[in-house]
Amino acid sequence: MLEEIICKFVHLGNIKKKLQKNFEITFITGAIFSWIIGIKIWQLPIILPDKQSIGLLFYHYLLPLIYALMIQILIIVLRHLLKKPTKYKRGDLLIILGYIPLIFVTVILHFNFKAWMPLVNPVLFDNLYAKIDSLVPIASTLESLSVLLHLNTTGPALYHGLFVLMFFLSFIIHLSFDSFINFRKVVVGTCLILLLGSFSYWIAPAIGPFILKKPTLSSFSVYQGHMYSLYLSLKSTGIPPVGYFSNAPAAMPSLHIANSFFFLSMAKKNFPILNKIYFLFLGYIVIVAVGSGWHYFIDLIGGLLLSLIVINIIDKVIVE
Repeated sequence: MLEEIICKFVHLGNIKKKLQKNFEITFITGAIFSWIIGIKIWQLPIILPDKQSIGLLFYHYLLPLIYALMIQILIIVLRHLLKKPTKYKRGDLLIILGYIPLIFVTVILHFNFKAWMPLVNPVLFDNLYAKIDSLVPIASTLESLSVLLHLNTTGPALYHGLFVLMFFLSFIIHLSFDSFINFRKVVVGTCLILLLGSFSYWIAPAIGPFILKKPTLSSFSVYQGHMYSLYLSLKSTGIPPVGYFSNAPAAMPSLHIANSFFFLSMAKKNFPILNKIYFLFLGYIVIVAVGSGWHYFIDLIGGLLLSLIVINIIDKVIVE
């Protein structure tokens, strides 16, 4: 009897180790299965990227990893010529190469799940979140701060640019100068935030403050109006309009905050200077997120909680 119990525990331990070792395959398979269920059972549309969206997908998500991999290969070659050992094994590099299709599939699924929001749950919580903002002075303080710092002049380019820069810096620095286990956490955590975040949009969805009032930072208004018109078209017809793949509005939770805080937390472990830089980036993103009318203050809290959940998951699953 005792031997049977021990065998069961050993068996469960082996399963746990296999899940930890193949965690990327496990969660991306689950996400693909959810996508198939949405299409086959819920009759939700397949939303494919147009030419502009493919450019965004490549530049924002794939290029940082490709650059990181190219730099790491160069470092390995140089160390080999200098007859110095490298910290990465051949199997590690194969895993890193596998992260390119992993991120590609993750992003495709993320934008599909995000775009399905009005079809899965058409009930919006914008009025509730706006009421919370009116009761919490932090939102109005951030709006005033965005005006005081003249952030309207920088516009969407800097807001988006800093966010993309964090992907480049995190992927390159953690791959080149950190342990493989931490780099793996960066990639897996990024993918989990995108996937869990896109599912989270369905729980208590909102478009953003810009549909209720004129944003403090007006330079975002034209793009926001375009996104909202595409949203209304999908909601009324059920047919995804051209360009909706990367232009689906969704405020709760804020994945800008989720990803930014995640990168900041990962940098804190071994790169204190990068952590300080990210702290400034995150501060800017927080102010502009509210001042531009993209997000309610509660969206930022939702993004922070999502990031903390993902950090807890990867710390438990991805171990030495």
